[in-house]
Amino acid sequence: MKAKLIILYILIGGIIASCGEDFLEEDPKSFLVAENFYETENHAIQAINAVYANISTFGTYRLNFIHYNEMRSDLVTLGPDPVSGVADAAREFEEFTLNSETGVLAQTWRDVYQGINNANLVITKIPNSNSLNDAFKDDILSQAYFLRGVYYFDLVRLFGEVPVITEPTEGASNRDLERNPVSEVYDLILSDLKYAAGEGSNTQDGLPASWTGADNGRVTLGAAHGLLARVYLTLGSWQEAADYAQKVIESGNYSLFANFRNNFDYEYKYTPGGEIVFEVNFHNDIDPGIQITRLISPTGARLFNTNLAGRGIFVGSQKAWDLFNEPGDIRREQTFLYEYFDTGTNEQVTLDITQAPYYILKFNIESQSNVVPTPWGWSANNWPVIRYSGVLLMYAEALNELGRTGEAFTYINQVRERARIDKNDPAHVPDLVGLSQDQLRQEIYDERVRELFFEGHTFNDYVRTGRFTQLGLDEKFRYLPIPQRERDLNENLSQNTGF
Repeated sequence: MKAKLIILYILIGGIIASCGEDFLEEDPKSFLVAENFYETENHAIQAINAVYANISTFGTYRLNFIHYNEMRSDLVTLGPDPVSGVADAAREFEEFTLNSETGVLAQTWRDVYQGINNANLVITKIPNSNSLNDAFKDDILSQAYFLRGVYYFDLVRLFGEVPVITEPTEGASNRDLERNPVSEVYDLILSDLKYAAGEGSNTQDGLPASWTGADNGRVTLGAAHGLLARVYLTLGSWQEAADYAQKVIESGNYSLFANFRNNFDYEYKYTPGGEIVFEVNFHNDIDPGIQITRLISPTGARLFNTNLAGRGIFVGSQKAWDLFNEPGDIRREQTFLYEYFDTGTNEQVTLDITQAPYYILKFNIESQSNVVPTPWGWSANNWPVIRYSGVLLMYAEALNELGRTGEAFTYINQVRERARIDKNDPAHVPDLVGLSQDQLRQEIYDERVRELFFEGHTFNDYVRTGRFTQLGLDEKFRYLPIPQRERDLNENLSQNTGF
């Protein structure tokens, strides 16, 4: 492939297979271009770039998934003096006052189904192109199947039962679809990801182990194996989760960064053999970038040596801070903010780390002078979805649940060793040994927080591990309500219980 993943996709996303304002209210004119759009490699690249496009929209990883996965947990809360309308949306999820009219839900539903529809167009049209060779088709199709699996995995965890659509939505088609059972959604997810991994019913190689040059950032075989491990972990299929995590580990294509902070540093976005297995790409020279950096910085904190200031929306809770309680754990100071420059007083502020609020450092790029922000203070940092450390922890969890606790220590301890300030001091984040299965299970849960805090896993982890009830929430909040706007368009779209 010769076209940069992100360079084209924002521009193309609105041209190819746009679903209109709602996925159940299509504009047939949007599809006129699609019929003759798959006859050259450049056309096909633009088409697959359109599938990538929706993964970085407002409705997904740019912002809304923080509301869904972090604000619904007890590890993240609103800052003491947040600004902008983002705080109002975040408050609905923190206080669980959300309902079917909550605007960001309709936005996510629309954005994700647009991504699915773009994938369906590629999956449907590419095989019929006579001008593309089979190897090139395989590359394009494997990416489309993988991304469709990502979109449905996000949907099913957010909303539970959702309509399963595997054909392009054209005109008024698919307007009256009912929601499919959760099991059927997962069947499609697993089928799509296995196709991407080269395990489909048709003869194909699947995704490559890596990309180079302008194609850096595209999804890989390791991403497919890593996501399969996560899906099986979610389903409690421990052996399958272990098998796919093991594939990532034994591939030799990934390793832990020596410095934990490198995972969130612009300089390490595409490091060969590094820690990032799957991430959402942002390029603020052609799109608005990711806005998380500005939203986690204290209100008034300077951004990027400019006059732009933070908005103080998201902060860590006392519970989150307390989990970073082991001696010599460098992740505390590389996860939370200790000082910042206040644009109002023109002074350096040192935070009192003995008490809340605990501002988040992870995606702050103040020190990265080579990163040029957009006019809104957003950045080109990527959002990690699967890191190698997360794969090691998934493998440890699966092994422990299989009763292979003795083997599991090896993999959680690899993560802990990297966290030590002094690698030669055994008292710094010491190796775990001699724990029972139950004890190690809790240690893995805690380690996931220390390692993966504020990376979009928290609420899903509570649900998949049966700890949802510990949050003291009404059972109805296990899933989000189906957006009322979609139900107004489709009378067959049922609502989740309690909404």
